[in-house]
Amino acid sequence: MHKALEYVGSEFEGEKVLAVAGYYLNPDGDFFLNREISPWMTYWNKIDSMNRAFAQIIASEPRLKATPFAFGGNLVLHRDLFKRVPFDPTIPRGEDIDFLINARMFGYTPYLDNQLSIKHLAPAKSYPLWRRTREDILRFVFEKKKLDTQTSLPGMTRILPEDLDPYPGEFLKPDLEEKIFRSNQMIAMDYQLQGDREGVTESMRNISLAHTHLRSQDDPFQDLVRLQKKWERLMSHFADEAMAAEVNEKLHP
Repeated sequence: MHKALEYVGSEFEGEKVLAVAGYYLNPDGDFFLNREISPWMTYWNKIDSMNRAFAQIIASEPRLKATPFAFGGNLVLHRDLFKRVPFDPTIPRGEDIDFLINARMFGYTPYLDNQLSIKHLAPAKSYPLWRRTREDILRFVFEKKKLDTQTSLPGMTRILPEDLDPYPGEFLKPDLEEKIFRSNQMIAMDYQLQGDREGVTESMRNISLAHTHLRSQDDPFQDLVRLQKKWERLMSHFADEAMAAEVNEKLHP
């Protein structure tokens, strides 16, 4: 706990630190991902992208540095940030990195502490490949649209995919739909060789879903702006001393 709280709330390079991310250690004690690389990853090599990000941010000095990624299971947030920036409830997966993007849009810099680690014993993946890929597709499509629909507003910062390189930035650029198309075609071919009709159908459906979501009229950025205003009012309400006294009285009559 001392290490987790060492930087949060302090000044660093002229800025108050309000978000500090740590990272995960695998069962072997390393933080790099060592999963087997499959042919379809030629167009969807998230593992390579993440490992390059880890090498740049976790494996290098200084200890504290701005980060394009975060792990929700090892993330320290100061209340001043939590009260102002909401987690987006519409994100299907990857709410930790999405929160980081939200924070940066509202002018905050999340940092990573390369000494703040926890052991991560993840359960075995039980979902089929097409479903795990779909979850990633939907999150990246959503976040790309949030970046693409940004408008200039007072107090907000325009964030580009390049600001989030190499991960997740590489999956938020104009070639996202091509990445989805080519990778899922290859996954479908693998399923075809295995005689898995459902796998073929769902892999091709991933392409259709991505196209539909990318071309939709949704505006995640304006949705976030509206949500943030509601969130600030809600947090202000619960921070009110009279409200706190009322809640305390109900909890401890």
